[in-house]
Amino acid sequence: MGMQVKRVSVSFKNEGDGQASYTATLNLGLISTSIKGSFNVEDLITQCSGLLCIAARRLKNRPAYIERKLAEAMGN
Repeated sequence: MGMQVKRVSVSFKNEGDGQASYTATLNLGLISTSIKGSFNVEDLITQCSGLLCIAARRLKNRPAYIERKLAEAMGN
């Protein structure tokens, strides 16, 4: 058994506090169905294994004194 998907539409919304929600709509010709859900962006980025994820984990775990020095360097 198979089906032919005519069109897929996905929209994302920032819910604040690191949460994002999404709605995916699948158009199967005469029938259309939607899937809704949400996820935490920070958890998603820091739990993967790519280079961007490794960098994000290291930035997240920086000591407070480094944050202060960076703020001073930026003139804040």
